[in-house]
Amino acid sequence: MAVGAGIVSTGIDLFKTVDQSIKAKNIEDRIADFDRQTLVNPARDIQISTLASDQETEANLSRFATSVEALQRGGQRAIAGTLPRLSEGNILLQNQISKDLSDQDIRRSFAIARGEKNIQNIIEKREGDALLGLGQELQNKRQGAQDSFGSAFGSFLALDRLGLFGDGETNPLLSSEEQEAINRGFA
Repeated sequence: MAVGAGIVSTGIDLFKTVDQSIKAKNIEDRIADFDRQTLVNPARDIQISTLASDQETEANLSRFATSVEALQRGGQRAIAGTLPRLSEGNILLQNQISKDLSDQDIRRSFAIARGEKNIQNIIEKREGDALLGLGQELQNKRQGAQDSFGSAFGSFLALDRLGLFGDGETNPLLSSEEQEAINRGFA
């Protein structure tokens, strides 16, 4: 009865060893084929608004045209004295519009950079957690295979001590030369 239980125990442990090893190999394949995540930065699509600058430019051109028209009625002297100041005001306004557009572009660039950094952090965290879980699962399967093999080997040795494989002095799994070397203590 004890021999039968020992054989069954050894068989079950060997089956568990093979099963755990296969599962460990599958996990190794999953780690090797790990699908990296791709996230899209929503700040990439932020556009620079030119609506306000277009409206300011149109309003400025209208004011400039109205002012020039009024100056023409005042004569050449009025035009010669006032036109340079009107032109300077127009140039200053266009410079301010350009600066506003440039500031928008800078804010957009910073938003894109922040978005990329956030995406990188999210991806690294998610992938790290996923790979850590797979690594832990792999370690558990390897340990299970090792434990099962150790148990099977222990059962095999117990069966050998019971004389299942011969008289306890000789082992039918070994050649006669190997057995003689063991008996003499040279193995």
